[in-house]
Amino acid sequence: MTLSDSTNVGMLEVIANYAHEIGHAWGLLHEHQNPFFWAPPYSTQRMQSQWTFNCQNLKDYAQVAARLSPEDLTEACQLRTKAAAEQFSASEYLPVLGGGRGKGTGPPDMTSIMLYPSGAGAVGAAAPGDDQRAAILLNQDGSRLPINLQPSARDIQGILKLYNTDGDTTNPTFLNEPSNPKSSKFKNLFKKKRCL
Repeated sequence: MTLSDSTNVGMLEVIANYAHEIGHAWGLLHEHQNPFFWAPPYSTQRMQSQWTFNCQNLKDYAQVAARLSPEDLTEACQLRTKAAAEQFSASEYLPVLGGGRGKGTGPPDMTSIMLYPSGAGAVGAAAPGDDQRAAILLNQDGSRLPINLQPSARDIQGILKLYNTDGDTTNPTFLNEPSNPKSSKFKNLFKKKRCL
């Protein structure tokens, strides 16, 4: 997790980049790393990938290519574990195989704050409103993945599911507000830790 106030990385917007990283802190995973959206050689979950992955457009590709054999480079561009072992940024894009993802097998959430836009981490210049970065991930129809500036409804539902809430957000209250039914439990927890 990297928190940056730069407007030339990620979503090209500070608050959206912070929201993405806070999503990780709350337990959300990258939407594009769900193995269900990838086909061989990246994953065996489906016959056709949702994405086209352009590994050669990653900022650190040339540096990694200079130190790996062609076979190891191919593997690092196809397997997240190999990319991570090589400290290659492809590990932030490739599917996370095994374990529960929690996102299901439905269509990708194209409005998720946890979905990298096509140019995130790519070579090329970028500024708010002027994304000239090369595309790392593209939809199968060749279109770019969007820059999402706020959490989607499915992101919010994912957080509610992670924290076993009933999902009633009609009159949200903070845990420290007396009108919240969990307020006393919350305050007692902090008293025990001597945080208040």
